Amino acid sequence: YVYVGSLLALVASVILAIILYKITSGTSNSIPQEIVEGVTALLAVVVLIYVSNWMLSKAESDAWTKYIKEQVAESADTGKMYALGFTAFLAVFREGAEVILFYQPLLNGKNTNMVWIGFAVGCVCLVFVYLVIRYLSVRLPLKPFFLATSILMSIMAIAFLGGGIKELIEGDVLSMHSPAWVSWIPSNSVLEVLGIYPCVETVIPQLILLAITVVTFVYWVRKNQAIVRENAAQEEA
Repeated sequence: YVYVGSLLALVASVILAIILYKITSGTSNSIPQEIVEGVTALLAVVVLIYVSNWMLSKAESDAWTKYIKEQVAESADTGKMYALGFTAFLAVFREGAEVILFYQPLLNGKNTNMVWIGFAVGCVCLVFVYLVIRYLSVRLPLKPFFLATSILMSIMAIAFLGGGIKELIEGDVLSMHSPAWVSWIPSNSVLEVLGIYPCVETVIPQLILLAITVVTFVYWVRKNQAIVRENAAQEEA
């Protein structure tokens, strides 16, 4: 059930990639590339924030173990093992959709060869990690792994937010304003990678998202600590 759900999710991810490619194919009836890239980047922000918060909520091993046991027990108790397959489908398709939304703006830019090289290296690393966990019974340190990945996704989300809005500005969907308090921000390749531009339309949303990210990070860290204390109290009882 799990492998079938995973394979169906891969197929669905390929179909989604084809749809996005057709939309951005550059035909006369297609949506302007800047608008498509901007909307795609903003969708990627939503996905990245969701996955980042989900990983934060499962950063503690106790929380992750509880989540897995609840999912498996619910499927087994009801006799609906296909629910496991559907869970696997959602998990893989969520990642597949995230990868597609992440790579779509990159492939429309320069140095696409480096994008594919990075993709290939990532696939090789994933295969290695899978083989190590599957056959050598090595457990990943969930807390640092989930926390580091969540922080990386949050940084990517903030960068994509700025980049997406900048694309919408270039597509004449939004106007650009650069008052004195943001005009000092330099324009260089490093800041462009982080989605930081000297305009109000990008800086203010990024600052708001940064504040929300910090608040949610503190919230989940405290909640995970409460779960650990609760489990410890139950064991003592």
